Amino acid sequence: MTVSRKLFRRYRNYVLACASEIVAPVLRAGATRLTPGPKSPPASWKRGLIISHTRIGDILFRTCSLEQLKRGLPDCEWHYLAASDSAQVLQGNPFLNSVLALCASTASLHLLPGAVHQLRSMKFDVALCTNPEAYWQDHKIALAAKIPNRVGFTHRGLSGLVTHGVPCHHPSPWAGYFRQMVANLTDAVPDWPLIPKIYASEEDERHAKDQWQKMGLPTNTPVVACFMTTLEKSLVWPEVYYCEALKLIHRTSGAQVVLAGSKHDAPVLQRFAARCGIPSKVMAGELGLRGLFCFLKKCKAVLAPDSGPRHIANAAGTPVVFVRNLFNSKVETGSYCDNETDLSPNAEFAPLAEQEALLKLVSPSLAAQTVLQLFDRK
Repeated sequence: MTVSRKLFRRYRNYVLACASEIVAPVLRAGATRLTPGPKSPPASWKRGLIISHTRIGDILFRTCSLEQLKRGLPDCEWHYLAASDSAQVLQGNPFLNSVLALCASTASLHLLPGAVHQLRSMKFDVALCTNPEAYWQDHKIALAAKIPNRVGFTHRGLSGLVTHGVPCHHPSPWAGYFRQMVANLTDAVPDWPLIPKIYASEEDERHAKDQWQKMGLPTNTPVVACFMTTLEKSLVWPEVYYCEALKLIHRTSGAQVVLAGSKHDAPVLQRFAARCGIPSKVMAGELGLRGLFCFLKKCKAVLAPDSGPRHIANAAGTPVVFVRNLFNSKVETGSYCDNETDLSPNAEFAPLAEQEALLKLVSPSLAAQTVLQLFDRK
């Protein structure tokens, strides 16, 4: 197959992709030797492993398509490979047989000690290698687990490692890539919503309610949850801009502000609360991810960077105002749900040296006005 240069930022990666196609027969022979077993059609599969990056957003992008996957291949049980922290958002999902928390909690896809042996013992028929970009990481795990059928994209090369290739419509929202894969496997039209799915328990709901009451949050005035940090390499909207936007929101509507994040964010959030000059509450890691989902359902709006809480709020159906990751494609990281608004400037693939100036083009008054207008939508 022919690999397009426009799919690669770096020329070196393009050359490697082309080289992988030249040696595709060798790769195919090696993969067959590593994974002895029948290459079989989807209708015959009984046990499948879903592989993706394990950050919160990456996993939530796939959840909108799990129902169609199970409906289209009802005789196959599906297991999702995850990390212990982000696995929380998959707990209780009725379309999965299990969630395998066998990966390290890092940005890269890295198995924990003993994970390969456990995966091999489960004798999977198929692995869905769902990453549309650096998908060699998914195939590395599938080959190590000796899984004979490997579904994956091939537009970036490495077709010799794939037994069931999936056409890739690029660029698409990140959640759209897995939808394309599921539609291809189940002979469906990829037109279902990309809204993430979280299945909370009564206990999760109770924890959120208790946290709401513990913080003394009102039931008759708006509550805005604000997140300011991200694990991504790109820069985020300046703190001083967050401060000014929250002041405008509070002065105009009387809204209560909750500054939210992980336990590691607590010092940053507490310092921000002391400097900001408006009444605000700090919530740093008191709730698990599904509890946070239930908490955000109670909020009028969420102001956030392009981070995991943005996608949890999308699952909750709460209006989200966000500034996306300027390092990536605006199609891939932009709005993918009707309840969210992307305030980012018209820029993409921006190097770090240019991002600060671009982010300052998003004014606090614009962010505040957008949040206030969304109160009625909730």
